[in-house]
Amino acid sequence: MNPIVCLGVDPAPSWGGAVAECVYDDNGFRDFKIPEEKAHGELRTRFDKLKNPSSGKHAIVGWDAPLTGPPDPDDKDTSLCDKQLSYRGIEKALSPLIGKKEKQVKGVSVLPFGGCPHWTITRNLVGLPRVGEWDRAEEELPFRLLTEDTQPSEKELSEKPCIVEVHPAVALWLWASWDNLNQWRGSTDFIYKGRIKKQEGEKETTKVNLKERRGKILDLVFERWKNYPDSSQFMEQLNIRKYRTEIIETGDSLDAFIAMALVCLFVKKTTQPDQRRVKLFGDRERGAMLLPDHKEIPAELRHAR
Repeated sequence: MNPIVCLGVDPAPSWGGAVAECVYDDNGFRDFKIPEEKAHGELRTRFDKLKNPSSGKHAIVGWDAPLTGPPDPDDKDTSLCDKQLSYRGIEKALSPLIGKKEKQVKGVSVLPFGGCPHWTITRNLVGLPRVGEWDRAEEELPFRLLTEDTQPSEKELSEKPCIVEVHPAVALWLWASWDNLNQWRGSTDFIYKGRIKKQEGEKETTKVNLKERRGKILDLVFERWKNYPDSSQFMEQLNIRKYRTEIIETGDSLDAFIAMALVCLFVKKTTQPDQRRVKLFGDRERGAMLLPDHKEIPAELRHAR
């Protein structure tokens, strides 16, 4: 097989995005590049290199932003209804899992795709999500959008790089609290980036070392990964623990790393496909996300078309 470049990107419309990457081939994983911030122009240059077939490498990008929009953006005859330009089926299905108000896992959210500001840089760099008849045709876009839980073929990878939507915050939460999804409900203890707002009844905002918290959350993820051959091999071959400090430097760097890890575990060949620890949930019509294969993810997404 040709080597596959696995990239994780946490895009930021105000400056560019954080990127982590490595390479997967017949010998496993190699060439890990620690997460680093790239300006918009640097991201565009990196993507241009991915599209160069003479490099001899294929590529799959895990993108932390919405990549799909209305159920059928090419349908000129159907009037959009039921908030289809703001809310997708996958967000409706995942929201109850995250919880609301006092039962919400604070630090994790599944926003309506129309309310995510980083979809502007997504449109600018990859032309997605497509939202209507005036968008460029899908075959003209620079990336092949993955929305089905099957690995792209060598032929598909050779034609153009692939891109898949990921949600690092949800993935972190699922991996870190695998056997007890209730442990962070109603608490601010899982907030690992941004600012922690003052909670009701507090006189002042609690001061928290978010980098230290990111480290504790990542350590829980490492413990989960140790239980399975595919993820433990991924950790060992890239010597991930050595770069723990760099990975948790910012919330963006951690998100980019988790985005990359999801792609790595998706592309890794295994003799037992049903034992793969990530799954592309949903479909083109309702939206699709690459996430850890946790039993609590709604069945409607697991068995989507």
